[in-house]
Amino acid sequence: MSSELFSYLDDLLLLQSGAADRHNHNGVLGAVREEFLKQVLKERVTNIQVHTGEVTAEAGDIGQQDIIVRRPGTLNTELGGHVRLAATDCSAVIEVKSNARGTEITDFDQRAGLVKSDNPEALCGIVCYKLACRKETVLRRAGFSYDRDVEGFIRDNNLQVLYTGLDFILSLDDEEESKDDNLYSKAFFLKREDDYDLFLQPPFTQYFLMEINRLVA
Repeated sequence: MSSELFSYLDDLLLLQSGAADRHNHNGVLGAVREEFLKQVLKERVTNIQVHTGEVTAEAGDIGQQDIIVRRPGTLNTELGGHVRLAATDCSAVIEVKSNARGTEITDFDQRAGLVKSDNPEALCGIVCYKLACRKETVLRRAGFSYDRDVEGFIRDNNLQVLYTGLDFILSLDDEEESKDDNLYSKAFFLKREDDYDLFLQPPFTQYFLMEINRLVA
């Protein structure tokens, strides 16, 4: 897929999010964003099985999850638009946040750890339309610090990586924050291989869809 398509999808997701904000109905905005993202996944990833519902693990119920990718070959238990799946039946569990706080990212990281305790191969990540916290704070928790010399973020081996369950974080936030009088966008894509890799150049949906596509390729 071309970079033009991914740029279009970046813009489309932000435009849709902005439209949802302008037509604010309590309890509806999150669902609107989730459904739109699910639609993008169904259109762009072949043979994907996408749901919303509850995930259970040996440690107990993980609770309601925004987007669940069901593992191929498992039974579709959807009823009334929702499923209840064991973590072992999930290929991916994805949280969607309209305006993510740092504590919410940490909370989902802990829930992702419960999923992975039953299913280490499950992909667990969070999509943030906006960040209610500093990008710098999120990246420090993933092992990156801001370097004044390069005026950007670099891997810092002196930092303890605090995220243990998250495979990726996608921030679509096009606002700016500053550090040492330098402005930078709050958008980024972070993904875990052995360590976290950080991508700062758009379009960002390409990285997200490539990770999801690996589940069904």
